[in-house]
Amino acid sequence: MIDNDVTPELIQVDLFFGQNIGTTGQVSNRQFNQFLRDEITPRFPDGLTVYDAKGQFLDSINRLIREPSKVVSLILEDTQANENSINQIIGTYKQKFQQESVLAVVDETLSVAFDVSSDVSIGSTQSNLASSKIVEPNQQSVFTTPEVPSSVSLVQRLLP
Repeated sequence: MIDNDVTPELIQVDLFFGQNIGTTGQVSNRQFNQFLRDEITPRFPDGLTVYDAKGQFLDSINRLIREPSKVVSLILEDTQANENSINQIIGTYKQKFQQESVLAVVDETLSVAFDVSSDVSIGSTQSNLASSKIVEPNQQSVFTTPEVPSSVSLVQRLLP
C-alpha cells in the first residue's frame, strides 16, 4: 500500500469508515469515538483529523448502498510500521463492525507547511516550498515530498 523508502517521506492517508452494520444496525458516534480512542489514536498519537461524510458504494451483489461514514485523515511518515498500523486499524474495524471494506486513499504528492510565509501561493500548482526542508521550530517549518505528478498515487479498497 505504501512506498517504504529508506528516507521516509510524509504522505496523507484518508480512511473511510462506513457506519452501516448490515441492513439493520449502525456504528454509533459513541462506538466510533471509542474505536478512535482505543485503536487509532494510540497508533497515531501525533494528530489526526476526523470528519463526517455521506458515502455510497456497490456492495458484493451490486446494490447501491448509501451510508453515513467517518473519515480519518492522517499525515504520517511513509514507513512499514505505519503501513502495518493502518492495516491493523482496517482489519479491526472490519471485524468489529462487520464491514465488507474500508476505503484507504494514499496521497504521496503531499506538501505540508506550518507557519507558512506569505510567499507560498495558495491554489497554485507550483509551490515555493523547498523539497524536504526542515527549519528550526522558532522559524518556518516546512516538510514536503519530492516533485511528482499532482494526483493521488494509490486508491485501494481493502476487501476481506
